[in-house]
Amino acid sequence: MAGTGKTTLAELHFNAWKNNFLFSKIFKNIREMSQKSEQKEDWLMHKLLKGPEDVGAEMFTKKIFVVLDDVSDKSQVEFLHRNINRIKKGSKIVITARDNSSIAELAHNTYVVPGLNDKESLELFNHHAFKDQVSGTAGNFMKLSRDFVDYAGGNPRALEELGKELCGENEKHWEDRLLTVQHCCYPVILAGLKICYDKLSDQEKDVFLDIACFFRSEEEDYVKCLLDPYDPESREAVRDLVEKLLISVSAGRVEMHNLLCTLGKQLGSSDENKSGARMWDHEKIINTLRSKKVIPNQQIKEVRGIFLDTSTHDKGIPIDPRTFIEKFNKLTLRYLKIYDSLCPQQCKFDGKVHLPDGLEFPLQEIRYLHWLKFPLDELPPDFNPENLVDLRLPYSKIVRVWEAIKEVPRLKWVNLSYSTKLIDLLALSNAFYLQRLNLEGCIILDKLPEEMKNMKSLVFLNLRGCVMLSSLPKNLDLISLKTLILSDCSKFKRFELISKNLEFLHLDGTAIESLPPTIKNFQKLELLNLKNCKMLDSLPDCLDKLKALEELILSGCSGLRGFPEITEGMENLQILLLDGTAITEVPNMLLHCGKFSDQVGFQRPPRMNIGLSMLRRLF
Repeated sequence: MAGTGKTTLAELHFNAWKNNFLFSKIFKNIREMSQKSEQKEDWLMHKLLKGPEDVGAEMFTKKIFVVLDDVSDKSQVEFLHRNINRIKKGSKIVITARDNSSIAELAHNTYVVPGLNDKESLELFNHHAFKDQVSGTAGNFMKLSRDFVDYAGGNPRALEELGKELCGENEKHWEDRLLTVQHCCYPVILAGLKICYDKLSDQEKDVFLDIACFFRSEEEDYVKCLLDPYDPESREAVRDLVEKLLISVSAGRVEMHNLLCTLGKQLGSSDENKSGARMWDHEKIINTLRSKKVIPNQQIKEVRGIFLDTSTHDKGIPIDPRTFIEKFNKLTLRYLKIYDSLCPQQCKFDGKVHLPDGLEFPLQEIRYLHWLKFPLDELPPDFNPENLVDLRLPYSKIVRVWEAIKEVPRLKWVNLSYSTKLIDLLALSNAFYLQRLNLEGCIILDKLPEEMKNMKSLVFLNLRGCVMLSSLPKNLDLISLKTLILSDCSKFKRFELISKNLEFLHLDGTAIESLPPTIKNFQKLELLNLKNCKMLDSLPDCLDKLKALEELILSGCSGLRGFPEITEGMENLQILLLDGTAITEVPNMLLHCGKFSDQVGFQRPPRMNIGLSMLRRLF
């Protein structure tokens, strides 16, 4: 990454080792120098063999030590690629670069220069911000200093430039600058980073800007699907950006340095982008949405995405029904998110975006639609979900998603949680590729459509708190389902499901009286949660057929008086919770199988007297 001190470290390394070689030379600013040269492609060869140093003969006859600083393109070191086997053994060539792909095939060892640690960063920042004076510990300066250091992320150039910029300014200026630094950083810092951006392809630029403005810290697979689920170039662009050290993937999530994110937000919000501007500044978005004045020949704005955070806005935001037709190009808008960053703390209140006269919504390229507290009964009839990948309408007023059944060939994620008026899911009948469906808190949804059997790709289904739901559709076969949550569905009585891949089943707080014998077919089931199922009075005799079961929770099942006879070992069972049940005896075979030792929970029934020796045997 630019500004991390690669050149400084290379120079120190060169000075420490140069006397150990018969010939040593350092070439600085290769990127800049090769751009000025007429021999751009073979600049290094021209410099080594035909330059005033004329060191070509030295390279192939002696042990040499050469430092090539700021290599930005593979072509700049192509001469070395062609002649690497001719260079005398024991020679040392050190290359500094911002793009790993430019040297990947050439380098024997690669060292990624890390950022400074917190202590070093604070020392460097304070050195430039306070000139080593004690004023850095006065007032709120110490906390503000740490905030700026956190933003710089260990980048020495950023720490130095920010310190110089703030030196001599009062505390109020520091506080104001901290609010703007993430969106408008010091130009000198961003100029070095922009060099890397300018070398990207158009596809890579779009991916970089989308991540910076909208999808930082999201899961890698999720980001790839949103960018373009059927375009392999988009997926490769993510990998290429990792190679160029512009993003990283950590714990499966796409991350980006604060400085690069600032660069991306500044560049992404520009109207000059071919793919459209990325709108993330809430004031600019609100002004655009509210404005009724349309300038001739400029009414269609090329916008790729809109992310509006309403948490800082106190007043309502009424939107004219033709806003998205008159102000935005329906062929460029891909991502629309209207949300409240303070939710769920404020989700009890009405939404701030109002549609008093309805909405016309003919967006053809929309991939990501997230509208917290969507105020209409359903999405507009002119909405085309053909390219929709992720639909999120939590805490909305929808009765149904849309009236007619539409084709949704790319839809993978749907979140309609806490939509308390939702009664109909038929609109999703053709969601063949849906993977996650969240209906938590849909309190008047009393049935699921039989067409759910079409959701053969469904992996996760959350029905927590659907208090009117009494059962699943008969013979529901969801072959891919791994997680089913029916927690606190207080009227749910009959459980029937066909799924060979189910791993996590939550039936806690339901009204079921027993489990069907077909539960033995859940050979991959790891967790069975039946906590507080007050009506449950028995367990099936086939419970020991669940060979993968690791955790069985029966806490609070007050009507459960006995445990079925165990004839086969349950070697994977690790946790068994029986507190709050009426069970007086657990089969010995069950106590000795698995790995639960001290993880068995057993609460003494009121009428039973358990001695210390019995407790020790049980636990």
